[in-house]
Amino acid sequence: MDLNSERQRRYTFDPAQLEPFEIGAAATVIMCWPGPLDEELRGEMQVRLAAALLRIAVGDEELALITPRSMKPIYAFRNVDADVKHMKRLEGRLSSALDVGNLAMPFLKKAYDGSDVRFPGMSDLTLASLTKAIELERRIGLDPANFRKRDWLPWLPVVHLAAAARVVLQQVRETSGREPEWLEMMADAGLIARWLREAQALVRIAILAFPMLEATLVRIELVGVTLPPAN
Repeated sequence: MDLNSERQRRYTFDPAQLEPFEIGAAATVIMCWPGPLDEELRGEMQVRLAAALLRIAVGDEELALITPRSMKPIYAFRNVDADVKHMKRLEGRLSSALDVGNLAMPFLKKAYDGSDVRFPGMSDLTLASLTKAIELERRIGLDPANFRKRDWLPWLPVVHLAAAARVVLQQVRETSGREPEWLEMMADAGLIARWLREAQALVRIAILAFPMLEATLVRIELVGVTLPPAN
């Protein structure tokens, strides 16, 4: 599993070789740290998140019963407190990524079927108009240049992943009647598969909406044994 293929911006995960929680962890970390200078950090956070998802998937009591031989050494004997501390950092990055996924929806819908759907306060479908709408909604000053550089551009290469994540979160919310937790979802093989399939379907649409992403859009593919569909 190569998290550092920045030249090609393409990541391939084989469910025959990886556990679902490992795929969920890797894809989430790519979405949260998509920058070309984040290679080392991605590797570190992927292991921390995978270990956390393993605990979620099997539970602490059952995890204690897993023998060292049947568990990959990299996930054994973790410093849980340190991992939890880093998860808070990840949650902040995840929130920012999901925000961009939500804000990009009008642009993606326009590219998909020509729909002219805007957030309240948007006079047209431009980044400047979007920034003004955010200012009105949050009632805080937001410099368009800072928003573009700090909050928009860093996550554009994974905008399809973030938008797909918003879609799946909404689907789970509607079917379960409760507010879903992303980390819990990433311990579910079916939901991981649904998310990545949604993201793959959005690749072409994202490039139509943002042509500058042709060379930099991150692509994640599942190969080998297909993950089971979500319930």
